[in-house]
Parts: sequence; structure tokens; C-alpha cells
Amino acid sequence: MKVSFLVSPELTPKKGWHETLEKGGVLELAALGHAATAQSMIYQTWFWLKQAGVSCDLVPKLPKEGIVIFISNSFSPHVVFPPELFCVDVLTDTRLLPCAHFHLIQNKAKARWTPHSLFVPHWPQPNLIRRNPIHGTRFEKVSFFGDPYNLAPELQTPEWIGQLRRELGMFLEFQPSKHWHDYSNTDVVVAIRDFSHSTHYHKPAAKLYNAWLAGVPFIGGRDSAYAADGRPGIDYLVATSPQQVIDQLRRLKEDPILRQQLVNRGQESGTAFSPEAILPQWKRLITETLPALAVQWKKKSSLQRRFFWITQRCSYFFDSRFKKPTHDDILMEKIIPGLKNYFP
Repeated sequence: MKVSFLVSPELTPKKGWHETLEKGGVLELAALGHAATAQSMIYQTWFWLKQAGVSCDLVPKLPKEGIVIFISNSFSPHVVFPPELFCVDVLTDTRLLPCAHFHLIQNKAKARWTPHSLFVPHWPQPNLIRRNPIHGTRFEKVSFFGDPYNLAPELQTPEWIGQLRRELGMFLEFQPSKHWHDYSNTDVVVAIRDFSHSTHYHKPAAKLYNAWLAGVPFIGGRDSAYAADGRPGIDYLVATSPQQVIDQLRRLKEDPILRQQLVNRGQESGTAFSPEAILPQWKRLITETLPALAVQWKKKSSLQRRFFWITQRCSYFFDSRFKKPTHDDILMEKIIPGLKNYFP
């Protein structure tokens, strides 16, 4: 059964990628730089599968049949897909699409209570550069890798940054997107979205994977994805207030042995989320799991299908209730109307 990965030209995250595709060229990951958006995750998956010899296509339009995989907010919740198409959405900080037949979720905790879904880890950053050992036991540079709105605003105030400098002799640096793969000059990563009690079920743990694989200690918040894949206090630390971030950084600064233990345990944990570990999961999905699910769907009676869509709508309702609109959601509200041009 033919498997396609769908990305519309409107959502292409780098100029020239779609033109390269149309000419039959291959999109080289080495040229991506940041490659951090949800849509580039689709590109990465297609690229690595093709490199591994797995038969799959990258398409700019919705096919009429087979299996199609796309980011969940690529379509309106009320879209009607061709009847011979088995649709699989990927949730990357997005709500599930109720008219999809199956969901690939990048937060293990969320996947546990979402019907018709499977946990598939987010790819780590392409071409990741590890911390340079030349820095030794230096502990001065706190880095955040991501868009500034994804870091708790309390950690961006002059008061907190001044406290960080005065009490610990450390400084916070926001890495530009073109350096999101480069951890060579980073001593510790802080990635806390906010200090609320939210567990951010719609967020993946990609920042944690990257820090593990780069050999850098990590301080996160209450994110369910961090807790589902990591072990708080063992391979990463948790902070629930601005002052606790300072306290955790002080612990790490004063205890090089603790820092090294976090790095060592993180590297052990990170092996399960390396490209080499994630690729076999996608190969099984493409060659075994999804084709089998598509065949099962064709065999369902009209009553079974009706019950399936009812459970999907219920899942979408609860999913929507738990998720606040993000920058990406607002952007998609503007883009979705134009996607009708990409139906056959």
C-alpha cells in the first residue's frame, strides 16, 4: 500500500525545498540549519526513510488513495477525505484531527489516554553538535534553544537575569534558530514553558532529547513529556519557580560530580531517542503497522465506522478543552482556507 507524506507549499519551512522536490531532487538535511518546525519534521521522516530504502513519497497534494501522513493542523477539523485514503495525523504541539483514522503522538503521556494512537518520538535536532570537551568543568552559560515565547517570561526579566549574574556569575543566552543544533558552547539548558501547574500534554520532549544527546545537563518544568521519557533528579532536574531555577543552577555549579552524573545518565536515556533508534520505529510503522490498520479499516462495518467517528469527536472535544491556542494555531487559522487547493 502506497505511503505518502504531505506538506503543502504554503507550509514549506525553507525557500527552495518545494522547487527541489518538483525537479526530483533530494532535500539534504545537512543544508537545513535549524529544521525545527513541525513541517520540517515531516521532511526529516521522509528523508531518513528514503535513505533507508523504504518506499514512500513526499507530496504537495492530497492523494486519492493509499496512506497519507501529515501534521494534524494541516486541515480543518471538518474536512472530508477521499474514501479510499487512510489518514494519519502527527501531533506536534497540535490538536488531533477528528477525521483522521490514526494519530501519531510525540508525547508519551498524552498517547496513553488518546484512542487510536501511538507514541512516536520527535526527531532530535539534525546535525546535533555536542558540547565541546575543551570547556571542561566551566559552568557559566545557560542556554535556551527555541522561540523566546516558549520560555517562561519570569526568566526573561532584567531582575531574574541580574540575579543570575550577581549570585552565580552566570548568564542566559537565547540561541538563534540557525544554531539550534549547536551545543558546543553550552554549559546547561533551561527549558521551562511557564510556572503554572500545566503539564503541557501537547508538547513533545525534543528539548530534553537534544540536551541528552549533546551531553549537557537539563533543567525543565512540569512537562508531562519530560517526566514520561526521563527520570526527574536522575537524568534531568525540575524547577517550579524562578527562585528554584536559581537554586538548581547553584546545585549544579557547586557540584561538578552531580553535573557529570546528569550528563552520563542523560546519555544513557538519550540512546532511545537518537535517529538510529527512532528510524526502526518509523520503518515498522510504514511497512507493517499502518498498512495493517488500513486493511482493518476497510473491513469495518458501517456501524463500526460510525462508532469510531463518535469516539474521535469525543477525543477531539477533550483535546480542544485541554489545549490553549498557540502561535502555530493562530497561523494555521490563516493558512487552512488555502489548503483546499491541494485536494485532487
